Amino acid sequence: MSAIVLLEQTVAFVRASFDKKRVTDVREYAGEFSAAEMKGVSYNCPAILITVLGWKPPSEGARLTGRHAKSHRMAAFVVTKNAKSREARMKEAMGISEDLAVLLRQWAPMAQEPYAARIKALDMTIAGLAEEPTCENLYNPTVDAQGQALWLVDWYQDAKGVIPINQVRPVVPLADMNHVEIEDTVRGGQTPDAPPNGDAPPSVTEQIDFAQP
Repeated sequence: MSAIVLLEQTVAFVRASFDKKRVTDVREYAGEFSAAEMKGVSYNCPAILITVLGWKPPSEGARLTGRHAKSHRMAAFVVTKNAKSREARMKEAMGISEDLAVLLRQWAPMAQEPYAARIKALDMTIAGLAEEPTCENLYNPTVDAQGQALWLVDWYQDAKGVIPINQVRPVVPLADMNHVEIEDTVRGGQTPDAPPNGDAPPSVTEQIDFAQP
């Protein structure tokens, strides 16, 4: 569950960090974003689409180690649609990507509100970035044909913790118990014969039926 909490808090942090005039749309995305998906996904440019691409055990010397600690591979796809020229679109996406990388590197999730309160309430820990994010221009002719520019900002971020299972899955209540029937199989007034070897104790059994409505 650390990945879900990390994704939610990352989206909240990025949304709060950019004025809507600079970045109109900030949202979660299901996976890697590419030119093939531009026609089928609704978003308003400039946009930042954020996702978790997976995780691995923390490396030696990582900020968070031990049980339930993971190093998550995070990604943010920056999409712009500047009508002036492909160069203008590229520069806009590049500028947003660079600013996003700086903001993420400076983010201290456990020290900044309201992120810290939410994370601590779930008994989770999210570390700040140990290394600078990387940025990559994903330009290709298909992206350009859509009149857009696409950049990738990706990074690894450590998080630790597990939300208790009863907070993840609904608890199914037991049916109301109306009555209990107990059948005693011991013969009254009679002592069971001792076993031949004298080792095993006598066996006494009872049958209990839990009747449901």
